[in-house]
Amino acid sequence: MHNVPFSDVKRWEALPSNHKVPTVISLQCPNCAVPASFSVAGWSAVHNAVANGSAACPACDSRITVIAVSVSGDPLTCVVWVIPSPRGRSPIEGLDQLKSISPQLIETYASLLRNFNQHDWVASTMLSRRMLEGMVGVILKDDGKGLVLDKQIEKLPEYVDSTKPVTVLAHLVRQVGNFGVHFNSGAVPDQQTAEATLNLLEYLVEFIFILPKKIFELEEMVERLKSERKDRSNVTPPTTSPRTNDS
Repeated sequence: MHNVPFSDVKRWEALPSNHKVPTVISLQCPNCAVPASFSVAGWSAVHNAVANGSAACPACDSRITVIAVSVSGDPLTCVVWVIPSPRGRSPIEGLDQLKSISPQLIETYASLLRNFNQHDWVASTMLSRRMLEGMVGVILKDDGKGLVLDKQIEKLPEYVDSTKPVTVLAHLVRQVGNFGVHFNSGAVPDQQTAEATLNLLEYLVEFIFILPKKIFELEEMVERLKSERKDRSNVTPPTTSPRTNDS
């Protein structure tokens, strides 16, 4: 089951039951992996807040089931699911929730995954390098201006609490990305190269942006548990008066 982003729903319509449902969605076909616009029809309400429909891929004619769940009837509150899920690479979990990642980086990453899932190895490799440039720029800010990417990467240990893993990963992405950028290099990225580059880039994203956030959240949790334990230990147990025998 695949959750369809709101931005990928291109048209909404109202059913007689007042359900708001998507009638056109952009999706990579689960069968042939071709990105296409699916026209969803055959909608029927199966619950007060649930309706389902189906669509055929315009490229291979395979069918998908679409489920729309909405409590208020407002498309903004509607959640759309597709069965089966599209094939291909999925985004890193939690990346879009990080405030330290710029919207441009998120957009570049989405474009990178889209090209990768479309088997455009050259474009995805080039976009990996472009995203690397954006990541390094976010970290270095003004200190990276006027420097080539090679020199910017060498400054990363001054900003990231690590040395060799970060610089080695970043240089590897940069070097492989150069194969797609410089057309006279004689090397053309293939699937294996594009997949390896994307893997390295995602390791770098997780190491720099996602892992520190998870560590911080875990530290907060530990401190909260320690505080709760301390509060419980400071509670004075109720005293009981000695029992007396009435005679």
